[in-house]
Formats: sequence, C-alpha cells, structure tokens
Amino acid sequence: EFVPVMKFFNQDSKDEIFETYPDFVVDAIDSITPKCMLLAFCHEKGIPVISSTGSAGRLDPTRIQIADLGETEIDPLAKAVRRILRQQYGFSDKGPFGIQAVYSMEPPTEPEELRYDQGKGFKCVCPQGNNTFFNCDNRNVIMGSAGFVTSAFGMACASYVVKEIIKDVAPRI
Repeated sequence: EFVPVMKFFNQDSKDEIFETYPDFVVDAIDSITPKCMLLAFCHEKGIPVISSTGSAGRLDPTRIQIADLGETEIDPLAKAVRRILRQQYGFSDKGPFGIQAVYSMEPPTEPEELRYDQGKGFKCVCPQGNNTFFNCDNRNVIMGSAGFVTSAFGMACASYVVKEIIKDVAPRI
C-alpha cells in the first residue's frame, strides 16, 4: 500500500508527516535544505530511504544508476547533499552514507539563454505559481527537466523499493 503525503517536508511538518512509521521513504525533493533534513531524519530513525538526485538537464534515461549516496558521481545536487549532510548532520567524511541514491552518469546540459522575455528580464514560468517554500525568483540557474528522464528516476526509485520490500518474502529465481 502506497500512502503519498502531500506536504512540504520541513522542521514544522516532519512530526505530522511521520506520525506513522513508514516501511520506506522515496525522497524526490528538489530543494536542498528539506532534502538533507529528510535524509538525515530517516537515517537517524532507521527508516529506509532512497533519494532521487538531480535529473534536470539530462536527456538520456539509460544513464541512470543506483548506488550509495557516497558513491554517486557527476551529479551536482548529490555533491551538495553530501557536503551538507557531512557539515550539518555529522555524516562521515569518507565511506558510504547508508542512503541509496538514484543518479545519472550523464553530465547535466547547461540551460540555454532565455529568449521569450524580449529583453525584459526573467519571469517565472513554473506551473505551480507562487509557492511559499520554493519559487523561481530565488534561483540562480533554472535547469529544465525532460519528463522521460524524471519519470525514469521515479521508476528506478519504485523498482528499488519494491525489490527491497519483497527480497525477504519472494522466492529466489
């Protein structure tokens, strides 16, 4: 049974979100602060978690890998997450994190210069509009995402979770 929780994870919402102990958590947060907070919380509480790292700027879903967060390569988001987990949450400077991560071995493609604004300056075109926790106005670079890559990241997370949950109950083939 999947129970989606449609709340922004932060210090104020974490107790409500984790009122019940989940069998597994899939982290697909794009904002680094709550992402790191969630990963550290799950690690501390012994809650199995898989983290989806940066899919933005990628075009090849066949380059996706799953590994311990400490073994991920190329991904700038994963690198930033590792740094913050080490600096702010006491994770070891070397070795595995004990957190699985979905990441791409494809280097991200840098975004093209915006041309839709006719020289008037940046305007947010995100479909969610004004969001208290996350918006385009406070970002330096907006990386585009391809649906076929982000969906492959999600499928890789789902596959990992299912295999982990059934590995002790499914007969070996």
